[in-house]
Amino acid sequence: MVESRIENVFACRMDEMADASTRLVTVLGRKVALTRVGDEVFAMRDACPHRAGPMSYGTVSAGRMELICPWHRFRFDLRTGASITNPELINETYPVVIENGEVFVGITRNAS
Repeated sequence: MVESRIENVFACRMDEMADASTRLVTVLGRKVALTRVGDEVFAMRDACPHRAGPMSYGTVSAGRMELICPWHRFRFDLRTGASITNPELINETYPVVIENGEVFVGITRNAS
């Protein structure tokens, strides 16, 4: 059995993100859509599971805690990655840690 661990990797500073905004970051070679809502930041795979639309260009619904794909308007829960539009679709999410105003994204890696 291969063991894995989560590595928290620096993504950006909180003050680089406006409230209710999304931005693209690359973390250990993975494209991640970071979304800020208030004092929280959520991380989701940048490709929509429907047709691979760029989630980092999506619309944030802060009130519903959703990120809406720009291509076909599929809606995804920021916390779970589950699609509200099509319950069969779930986008990959990543844990986020905020320390001293810095945002870190947790990426699972195989332990060496």
